[in-house]
Amino acid sequence: MQKHLLLILIVLCSAVNLRAGDHPIGTLSGTYLVGSSQPVYKKLTDVAAALNNAANTVTGNVIFELDSDYEGYTGETFPLTFNQFNSSGNWTVTIRPKAGVTMRKTSGDP
Repeated sequence: MQKHLLLILIVLCSAVNLRAGDHPIGTLSGTYLVGSSQPVYKKLTDVAAALNNAANTVTGNVIFELDSDYEGYTGETFPLTFNQFNSSGNWTVTIRPKAGVTMRKTSGDP
């Protein structure tokens, strides 16, 4: 089953010198790219893991942008589950395609 991603809650983590699969712990705020060329957020599964980590706190609005090299047909762990995230205020998390990027698709068993 294909699912079109238009808008989903997103979290943004500051990541410096991290490897794929590493999930920074601490505060999340700002805009983060999601795609195969990115060091931390290659898949939406990585985004969900960061948001669902109780050690992370959203301290500002967060945007996860799907880059042109995001590919959701392999490597995602379905179902994607976004739990209530820790927040220091009334912040939003958004997942959307990066400006200029056509619709991204992902698929998996419902």
